[in-house]
Amino acid sequence: LEYKSRIKVMWLRQEGRCSLCNRPVALGNATFEHQRRRGMGSAWRQDAIEDKDGNPINSAAHWVCNEVRG
Repeated sequence: LEYKSRIKVMWLRQEGRCSLCNRPVALGNATFEHQRRRGMGSAWRQDAIEDKDGNPINSAAHWVCNEVRG
């Protein structure tokens, strides 16, 4: 539930647009787009949506856009 609520916050701040292609994305189709990719370096993945100063980090994106990025 926490993960989905973070996606919703990011989706709202992006006004329902994918952070990668900038086209509208339905909330139900939005995924968590990490600034630092998961892959082999998943230990470095940051699941926060704001940094320590309250600045936005990470974003919401289409499944397909997220998959293409890797």
